[in-house]
Amino acid sequence: MRTMNWPAGQLPKPLPPRSGRLAFCVAGWIVGFALAANAGAAIVKFRVPNSPSTSPAAINSTGTVVGTALLRRGTVRKAFVRTSDGTITTFAAFRGTFTEAVGINASGSIVGIYALNNESGTLGYVRSSGGTITSIDYPDSQETNVFGINDGGSIVGLAEVDDAYYGFLYSSGTFTTIGVSGANIVYPENINDRGEIGGFYREAGSTVDHGFVRAVDGTVTSFDASGAANGTTPTGLNDGGTIAGYYEDADEYTHGFLRDSGGTITEFDVPGSADATYPESINKRGQIAGYYLDENGLSHGFIRSSGGTYVTFDVDPAYPGPQVFGINDDGSVTGTYQSGNITGGFVRP
Repeated sequence: MRTMNWPAGQLPKPLPPRSGRLAFCVAGWIVGFALAANAGAAIVKFRVPNSPSTSPAAINSTGTVVGTALLRRGTVRKAFVRTSDGTITTFAAFRGTFTEAVGINASGSIVGIYALNNESGTLGYVRSSGGTITSIDYPDSQETNVFGINDGGSIVGLAEVDDAYYGFLYSSGTFTTIGVSGANIVYPENINDRGEIGGFYREAGSTVDHGFVRAVDGTVTSFDASGAANGTTPTGLNDGGTIAGYYEDADEYTHGFLRDSGGTITEFDVPGSADATYPESINKRGQIAGYYLDENGLSHGFIRSSGGTYVTFDVDPAYPGPQVFGINDDGSVTGTYQSGNITGGFVRP
C-alpha cells in the first residue's frame, strides 16, 4: 500500500473501497419510488487470470473497462483493460511494481498512477489507445496522483509538494493549479468535456469534505448538501454540469445527492438502504450508478434515472455485495463482486 503524508489531524475518512479512489495509500430523501429489484439485464462476471482481486474503476462509451488487478500473491499491482468482446490486457507503467488505472475516455486514453517500487512515491500517467505511456509529474512534487480525463485529453489530479496538497489541471503539457479559498487540500476528481472540474476540498485543521465545481474560466464555486454535518463528497460530473456524490449527516448516516448546473441540490436515499447510499458515477443522461448498504450491511448495486426512479441489482444470488463504480452514456455499469476471498469484476449492460 502507498502512503501519502497528510497533515496531522487531517487524515481522510475511510472511503468506500474503490480502485482509483486513492485515499492516498500506496507501499434522506427519496425522489422517486419506482423500483425494479434485480432487473433482468445479463451481467457478465470476469477476472484477470491468476488474480485474487480484479477491481474495475471506469467504463467508457465503447464498453471498455479499466481497473486494477493484484498479481503474484498480491505483491504486484497491474492495471488492466477489458474490451467489450471480453479481451483483457494488463500493463505496468515503466515496469513498476504498482500501476492502477482509474479513468478512460471515449477514444481509449487511460489515466492512473504508478510507482517504480514499494518505496517510491506515486506518479501519474496517461496511456494512449495504442499503448504508449507518458508519465505525469507535477513540478517539484513528492507524489503526483491522477484521477480523471475528458474526451479532449485534459487531466485532473492532486500533487504533494513540501507537505502541501495541490489540485491541478494538466492540458497540452501544461499544469494549472486549482485552488479553493481557505483550502489546504484540493481534490479534483472529475473533468467533463466542457472543461468543468468537480471535486472536494478540506480547510486547514479540518477533516470535513466540501464540494466544489470549477468553471472553464477558472471560477470556483463551493457547496454542501443541506444535511452535510460531516462532509460533502462529489464523485461524478457529467457533460451537462450535474454533479453526483454523497454526504454524511450528523448521525453519520450517508446519503446521496445530485447538484444540477444551476446549483440546485437534490438529496436522496435508495429504497432499501439502511444507513448508506454511495453514488459513484453519472452519465450524460443523468443516470447515477452506485451502491447502497441494507440493514444487514450488505451492498447492492443501483441505477437512478434522471427522473428519480431506481433499479437495484445483485450480480447473482451466489455473489452478494456488489459495488458499482462506473456508468457509461449507454447506461452500462461496472464494479466488483465478492466470491469468498476472491474479488471479481462485472459489467451490467
